[in-house]
Amino acid sequence: MVEIHYGDYVETADLAGQSLAQVRARYRDELGIPEKAKVRLNDRPLKPEQEPETVLVDNDKVRFVNKSRRGLLIVGAMLLAMAITGGTFAATALTASVTATVTPESDFIAVTTGNTPSWTTFGKFVGRTGTTSEVFKLTPADGFSGDFVLILTLTNVDELSEVYQVLNMRFSAVSGSGGFTTVTSDPSEVVLSLQKPVAEIEVTGYDSGGDGSKYIDIKLNGGFYKANKGGGWTSDYEDPNIFAQVVQKGTN
Repeated sequence: MVEIHYGDYVETADLAGQSLAQVRARYRDELGIPEKAKVRLNDRPLKPEQEPETVLVDNDKVRFVNKSRRGLLIVGAMLLAMAITGGTFAATALTASVTATVTPESDFIAVTTGNTPSWTTFGKFVGRTGTTSEVFKLTPADGFSGDFVLILTLTNVDELSEVYQVLNMRFSAVSGSGGFTTVTSDPSEVVLSLQKPVAEIEVTGYDSGGDGSKYIDIKLNGGFYKANKGGGWTSDYEDPNIFAQVVQKGTN
Protein backbone atom coordinates (compact mmCIF):
# COMPACT_ATOMS: atom_id res chain seq x y z
CA MET A 1 0.00 0.00 0.00
CA VAL A 2 1.10 3.59 -0.73
CA GLU A 3 0.23 6.72 1.27
CA ILE A 4 -0.88 9.78 -0.70
CA HIS A 5 -0.70 13.22 0.97
CA TYR A 6 -1.90 16.55 -0.37
CA GLY A 7 -2.57 19.38 2.04
CA ASP A 8 -4.79 17.95 4.79
CA TYR A 9 -5.85 15.01 2.61
CA VAL A 10 -4.37 11.56 3.35
CA GLU A 11 -5.23 8.32 1.55
CA THR A 12 -3.78 4.79 1.52
CA ALA A 13 -4.19 3.05 -1.83
CA ASP A 14 -2.90 0.02 -3.71
CA LEU A 15 -0.57 1.91 -6.05
CA ALA A 16 2.51 -0.32 -5.97
CA GLY A 17 3.88 -0.82 -9.49
CA GLN A 18 2.57 2.49 -10.80
CA SER A 19 4.82 5.43 -11.71
CA LEU A 20 4.62 8.78 -10.01
CA ALA A 21 3.47 10.30 -13.29
CA GLN A 22 0.49 7.90 -13.31
CA VAL A 23 -0.36 8.68 -9.69
CA ARG A 24 -0.21 12.44 -10.39
CA ALA A 25 -2.58 12.01 -13.35
CA ARG A 26 -4.99 9.93 -11.23
CA TYR A 27 -5.25 12.46 -8.42
CA ARG A 28 -4.91 15.65 -10.47
CA ASP A 29 -8.62 16.11 -11.01
CA GLU A 30 -9.77 14.23 -7.94
CA LEU A 31 -7.82 16.40 -5.48
CA GLY A 32 -7.24 19.47 -7.68
CA ILE A 33 -3.46 19.10 -7.65
CA PRO A 34 -1.87 21.90 -9.74
CA GLU A 35 0.57 21.05 -12.52
CA LYS A 36 3.29 23.03 -10.71
CA ALA A 37 2.89 21.14 -7.44
CA LYS A 38 6.13 19.54 -6.33
CA VAL A 39 6.31 15.88 -5.38
CA ARG A 40 8.25 14.32 -2.51
CA LEU A 41 8.79 10.56 -2.31
CA ASN A 42 9.49 9.41 1.23
CA ASP A 43 10.32 13.05 2.06
CA ARG A 44 12.83 13.23 -0.79
CA PRO A 45 12.13 15.83 -3.48
CA LEU A 46 11.99 14.63 -7.08
CA LYS A 47 12.28 16.58 -10.31
CA PRO A 48 9.36 16.45 -12.78
CA GLU A 49 11.45 14.54 -15.34
CA GLN A 50 12.00 11.77 -12.78
CA GLU A 51 8.28 11.09 -12.22
CA PRO A 52 7.64 8.84 -15.31
CA GLU A 53 10.58 6.56 -14.44
CA THR A 54 9.98 6.34 -10.69
CA VAL A 55 7.89 3.25 -9.83
CA LEU A 56 6.20 3.01 -6.43
CA VAL A 57 6.49 0.07 -4.06
CA ASP A 58 4.62 -0.87 -0.90
CA ASN A 59 5.06 1.45 2.08
CA ASP A 60 6.11 4.40 -0.11
CA LYS A 61 4.84 7.81 0.99
CA VAL A 62 4.01 10.32 -1.74
CA ARG A 63 3.39 13.96 -0.87
CA PHE A 64 2.29 16.61 -3.35
CA VAL A 65 3.32 20.10 -2.24
CA ASN A 66 1.73 23.20 -3.69
CA LYS A 67 4.44 25.90 -3.39
CA SER A 68 3.20 28.59 -1.00
CA ARG A 69 3.01 32.17 -2.19
CA ARG A 70 2.72 33.48 1.36
CA GLY A 71 6.39 34.33 1.62
CA LEU A 72 6.33 36.08 -1.75
CA LEU A 73 3.27 38.05 -0.70
CA ILE A 74 4.96 39.16 2.52
CA VAL A 75 8.10 40.28 0.66
CA GLY A 76 5.99 42.04 -1.93
CA ALA A 77 4.06 43.86 0.77
CA MET A 78 7.29 45.00 2.41
CA LEU A 79 8.70 46.30 -0.88
CA LEU A 80 5.44 48.10 -1.59
CA ALA A 81 5.51 49.71 1.85
CA MET A 82 9.09 50.85 1.35
CA ALA A 83 8.22 52.31 -2.06
CA ILE A 84 5.23 54.18 -0.66
CA THR A 85 6.97 55.52 2.45
CA GLY A 86 10.47 55.89 1.03
CA GLY A 87 10.19 59.67 0.92
CA THR A 88 9.19 59.69 4.59
CA PHE A 89 12.21 57.59 5.54
CA ALA A 90 14.56 59.99 3.75
CA ALA A 91 12.94 63.05 5.30
CA THR A 92 13.23 61.72 8.86
CA ALA A 93 16.80 60.32 8.60
CA LEU A 94 18.86 61.28 11.67
CA THR A 95 21.69 63.35 10.22
CA ALA A 96 23.66 66.44 11.16
CA SER A 97 26.46 68.57 9.74
CA VAL A 98 28.76 71.24 11.07
CA THR A 99 30.82 73.93 9.37
CA ALA A 100 34.17 74.72 10.94
CA THR A 101 35.08 78.34 11.59
CA VAL A 102 38.64 78.91 10.33
CA THR A 103 40.30 82.30 10.55
CA PRO A 104 42.56 82.96 7.55
CA GLU A 105 45.81 84.78 8.22
CA SER A 106 48.81 85.82 6.17
CA ASP A 107 52.11 83.90 6.25
CA PHE A 108 52.90 82.64 9.75
CA ILE A 109 56.08 84.74 9.71
CA ALA A 110 56.71 87.72 7.44
CA VAL A 111 60.33 88.04 6.23
CA THR A 112 61.41 91.49 5.14
CA THR A 113 64.78 93.12 4.46
CA GLY A 114 66.20 95.80 6.68
CA ASN A 115 69.64 97.38 6.52
CA THR A 116 72.13 96.39 3.81
CA PRO A 117 75.62 95.23 4.92
CA SER A 118 78.23 97.54 3.43
CA TRP A 119 82.03 97.70 3.41
CA THR A 120 84.92 98.66 1.15
CA THR A 121 86.99 95.85 -0.38
CA PHE A 122 90.61 96.40 -1.41
CA GLY A 123 92.53 94.02 -3.61
CA LYS A 124 95.06 91.80 -1.81
CA PHE A 125 93.76 93.04 1.51
CA VAL A 126 92.43 91.53 4.73
CA GLY A 127 89.60 93.59 6.12
CA ARG A 128 86.46 93.56 8.27
CA THR A 129 82.87 93.38 7.12
CA GLY A 130 81.72 95.53 10.02
CA THR A 131 78.39 95.04 11.79
CA THR A 132 74.86 95.65 10.53
CA SER A 133 71.67 95.66 12.60
CA GLU A 134 68.45 94.22 11.25
CA VAL A 135 69.66 92.74 7.98
CA PHE A 136 66.36 90.82 8.01
CA LYS A 137 63.21 91.39 10.03
CA LEU A 138 61.01 88.44 11.06
CA THR A 139 57.48 89.27 12.21
CA PRO A 140 55.36 86.34 13.53
CA ALA A 141 51.66 86.57 12.64
CA ASP A 142 49.14 87.34 15.32
CA GLY A 143 48.44 84.10 17.20
CA PHE A 144 51.31 82.07 15.77
CA SER A 145 52.92 79.99 18.50
CA GLY A 146 55.28 77.51 16.83
CA ASP A 147 59.06 77.33 16.82
CA PHE A 148 60.78 77.88 13.50
CA VAL A 149 64.08 77.64 11.66
CA LEU A 150 65.75 80.43 9.70
CA ILE A 151 67.93 79.30 6.79
CA LEU A 152 70.55 81.75 5.51
CA THR A 153 72.22 81.04 2.15
CA LEU A 154 74.99 82.72 0.17
CA THR A 155 73.60 82.35 -3.34
CA ASN A 156 76.50 83.76 -5.42
CA VAL A 157 79.52 81.89 -4.11
CA ASP A 158 80.80 81.44 -7.67
CA GLU A 159 80.99 85.21 -8.16
CA LEU A 160 82.39 85.88 -4.67
CA SER A 161 85.19 83.37 -5.27
CA GLU A 162 86.52 85.64 -8.03
CA VAL A 163 86.97 88.40 -5.46
CA TYR A 164 87.72 86.72 -2.13
CA GLN A 165 90.04 84.00 -0.93
CA VAL A 166 88.21 84.10 2.39
CA LEU A 167 84.85 85.59 3.40
CA ASN A 168 83.22 84.97 6.77
CA MET A 169 80.09 86.67 8.15
CA ARG A 170 78.54 86.03 11.58
CA PHE A 171 74.77 86.30 12.08
CA SER A 172 72.44 85.96 15.07
CA ALA A 173 68.73 86.30 15.93
CA VAL A 174 67.93 88.92 18.58
CA SER A 175 64.88 90.64 20.00
CA GLY A 176 63.68 93.48 17.81
CA SER A 177 62.42 96.80 19.12
CA GLY A 178 58.84 95.46 18.88
CA GLY A 179 59.10 94.24 22.47
CA PHE A 180 60.03 90.56 22.66
CA THR A 181 61.22 89.90 26.19
CA THR A 182 63.58 87.16 25.08
CA VAL A 183 64.69 85.32 21.97
CA THR A 184 66.47 81.99 22.28
CA SER A 185 68.27 80.65 19.24
CA ASP A 186 70.35 77.56 18.62
CA PRO A 187 73.09 78.17 17.86
CA SER A 188 73.34 81.68 19.23
CA GLU A 189 75.49 82.67 16.23
CA VAL A 190 76.11 81.15 12.80
CA VAL A 191 78.80 81.74 10.20
CA LEU A 192 78.28 82.09 6.46
CA SER A 193 81.40 81.57 4.38
CA LEU A 194 82.58 80.54 0.95
CA GLN A 195 83.25 77.07 2.38
CA LYS A 196 79.91 76.92 4.23
CA PRO A 197 77.37 78.97 2.30
CA VAL A 198 74.29 77.64 4.20
CA ALA A 199 73.55 78.09 7.93
CA GLU A 200 70.49 77.48 10.11
CA ILE A 201 69.25 79.23 13.25
CA GLU A 202 66.50 77.56 15.27
CA VAL A 203 64.39 80.11 17.12
CA THR A 204 62.41 78.81 20.11
CA GLY A 205 62.27 81.45 22.83
CA TYR A 206 60.25 84.41 21.61
CA ASP A 207 56.91 85.51 23.06
CA SER A 208 54.65 82.71 21.85
CA GLY A 209 51.89 83.96 19.59
CA GLY A 210 53.02 87.54 19.24
CA ASP A 211 50.50 90.19 18.33
CA GLY A 212 51.52 90.81 14.74
CA SER A 213 53.76 93.74 15.65
CA LYS A 214 56.63 92.24 17.67
CA TYR A 215 59.53 91.10 15.55
CA ILE A 216 62.96 89.46 15.55
CA ASP A 217 66.10 91.01 14.10
CA ILE A 218 68.66 89.01 12.15
CA LYS A 219 71.85 91.01 12.54
CA LEU A 220 75.37 90.82 11.13
CA ASN A 221 77.70 90.66 14.14
CA GLY A 222 80.86 91.09 12.10
CA GLY A 223 83.26 89.16 9.93
CA PHE A 224 86.33 89.45 7.77
CA TYR A 225 87.51 88.93 4.24
CA LYS A 226 90.72 88.42 2.29
CA ALA A 227 90.71 89.65 -1.29
CA ASN A 228 92.58 87.41 -3.70
CA LYS A 229 93.83 89.95 -6.25
CA GLY A 230 94.38 93.63 -6.76
CA GLY A 231 91.01 94.65 -8.03
CA GLY A 232 89.98 94.24 -11.63
CA TRP A 233 87.25 91.71 -10.89
CA THR A 234 83.85 91.79 -12.54
CA SER A 235 81.66 94.60 -11.25
CA ASP A 236 79.36 93.65 -8.35
CA TYR A 237 81.02 90.24 -7.86
CA GLU A 238 82.23 91.60 -4.51
CA ASP A 239 78.66 91.91 -3.18
CA PRO A 240 77.39 88.92 -1.17
CA ASN A 241 73.82 87.93 -2.04
CA ILE A 242 72.20 86.57 1.13
CA PHE A 243 68.91 84.65 0.93
CA ALA A 244 66.73 84.16 4.03
CA GLN A 245 64.04 81.49 4.33
CA VAL A 246 61.83 80.64 7.34
CA VAL A 247 60.36 77.15 7.73
CA GLN A 248 58.50 75.41 10.53
CA LYS A 249 60.64 73.38 12.88
CA GLY A 250 61.14 69.88 11.52
CA THR A 251 60.06 70.69 7.94
CA ASN A 252 63.18 72.16 6.41
